Amino acid sequence: MKSLKDCIPTLERLKVRGMKTSMAKATAENIAVMNQSLAEAGYTDANPKVYEVIRRYGALLLDGTAEKGLFLKGECGIGKTYGCEVLAYLFDMPVFTPEDFAADFKECEGNLHDLEKQIITGGDFFERPQNIVIDEIGSKDTVKCFGEAENIMETVLDMRYRAYLRYGVLTVVTTNLTDKEIRERYGRRIEDRIQEMFYVCRVTGKSLRSR
Repeated sequence: MKSLKDCIPTLERLKVRGMKTSMAKATAENIAVMNQSLAEAGYTDANPKVYEVIRRYGALLLDGTAEKGLFLKGECGIGKTYGCEVLAYLFDMPVFTPEDFAADFKECEGNLHDLEKQIITGGDFFERPQNIVIDEIGSKDTVKCFGEAENIMETVLDMRYRAYLRYGVLTVVTTNLTDKEIRERYGRRIEDRIQEMFYVCRVTGKSLRSR
């Protein structure tokens, strides 16, 4: 059972709900640091639009001014996953897929309390809430447990949203889904929460795999 203290909104939580949706401008100094860090990681601007989002968001993470997570939308093969994996490498964020959470759900035998602990801490042994990357939501995000179909990513996004409000942890997401598909798959409630907890960026470009 929640403590009474946990049920009282904090000033920080209230401020989160009033945040502007556009990504803040990063400082020139942090942009320069990110340029060097990305180059050292071997990451280039093969897709300039993805590169710019990764660079700007990473610069905000550097000085702790990233007020939201990053929701990166776009067609297949344009470099979203690669860019977010580079972010994960630079900022020590574990990377998960919907299949990982489906496996956790089955391992927890549908116990949402145990699953929530895994999702909030990223499976950390010391159970500290932390930032994570979720790659390709919309891919294999339905799981069966005790004969019932469960949309695992709807559950995961809801749990990460509550962790964002309560602990300030950030989530980085990639998806090939369109806005319409997100609404149809997860519902308007999750769609609204996505707008609240993420900087939502749609990126375009030619498939890098076709080169």
